[in-house]
Amino acid sequence: SRVNLGVFSDAACTVKSDDSLFQKYYYYSLPYTTTSIIGRECFSCDAAEYEFDENNGNNNYNNNYEISQMCEEVHERSAKCEKNLKIGTSQSAYNNNGYTRYYPHTESCQFIHSTLSGLESVTRSNGRSLRTARAFAWIFAVTTLACVGYIVWLHSEKRKRSSVDLNSTYGGGAGGWS
Repeated sequence: SRVNLGVFSDAACTVKSDDSLFQKYYYYSLPYTTTSIIGRECFSCDAAEYEFDENNGNNNYNNNYEISQMCEEVHERSAKCEKNLKIGTSQSAYNNNGYTRYYPHTESCQFIHSTLSGLESVTRSNGRSLRTARAFAWIFAVTTLACVGYIVWLHSEKRKRSSVDLNSTYGGGAGGWS
């Protein structure tokens, strides 16, 4: 898969525009329109490879396999759904303190299966579902404004009917009844 840059003419980024618009304002062509922003290279998570480079080629493996700090942080922060992974609570994983029990991460399963699949369907529909949502939003906005207008009109009519001019009804004057 690829990640490219593009220019769009709408706020939802569903209608692709000409990339020359970018060049008109920034005086250079839009980068990454044909090549992906993200490379296809893989990075090793073996910390010993990084130590080998940092120690000028001195091999200090000590027969211990350690995960690099970068890979460890990325894995910790990532959303995981290990519900169907063939690991059990009886399996052990090694950390700096010794062997510990490993429990599968299932906190993100609902997010991964519902939200991400919904975003994938929007992407596959080429924005058609966004147009439908936008149409319903406009219908809601127009009907809401119409209701507000009707309420304001009703309030002004009620005010006209409820105002009573006591002077003209009873013959006027501050002295009382005539």
